[in-house]
Amino acid sequence: MHRLVIGVGVQTITGILAAALKLPRDSGVVISDILPGSPAEISGLKLNDVVLAVDGRPVDNLPMFMMGFLQRREGEDVHLQVLRGVQTVSFDVSAVEERHTTDRLVSLVDPEKNQIPQLGIIGVGIDQQTERMFPNLRGSYGVVVGARSDTPSGITTGLQTGDVIHEFNGSVTPTVEALRSVIARSKRGDPVALFVEREGKLLYVAF
Repeated sequence: MHRLVIGVGVQTITGILAAALKLPRDSGVVISDILPGSPAEISGLKLNDVVLAVDGRPVDNLPMFMMGFLQRREGEDVHLQVLRGVQTVSFDVSAVEERHTTDRLVSLVDPEKNQIPQLGIIGVGIDQQTERMFPNLRGSYGVVVGARSDTPSGITTGLQTGDVIHEFNGSVTPTVEALRSVIARSKRGDPVALFVEREGKLLYVAF
């Protein structure tokens, strides 16, 4: 079952949060994140909007907000009523299917431009777009494994989709081009140790 979303992050309003941000209410749910290019951004929702209702149903907490997205079809509008300052504003926002990080990575991949056949991967450089997919990266550089393919030599590298390659045999690889350059300087059959970040953990992948 796929979850429908509109591209916002919300959190519970506390008394301290309301006072610090000068929110119009000291309880309920506030919009704390809006994804660039999302239906929420396109519709005009803004940070610090306080959600009053979803499809006419009052929203007093996070579960009540999430309930508004159940049993919906993709593309169906969600009617949101928010409090912006002292003004009540209404929006119709189109719900879309939530895409996992690996799915979003695939959409960034150009097989011809990003292929690194020696490692059997299609790599994506770290930029603002990929950083948003991996907000907790321990290094702000590297090459993300966007997809895997067979290596010409049939070697199994052990790399996984979503891995971030930071180094190749001790050489830093900040971009796809840099990784290709380091690989080109190595000899076929040489041992390889990749310094990789996987789900927040650093490890070596050797083959």
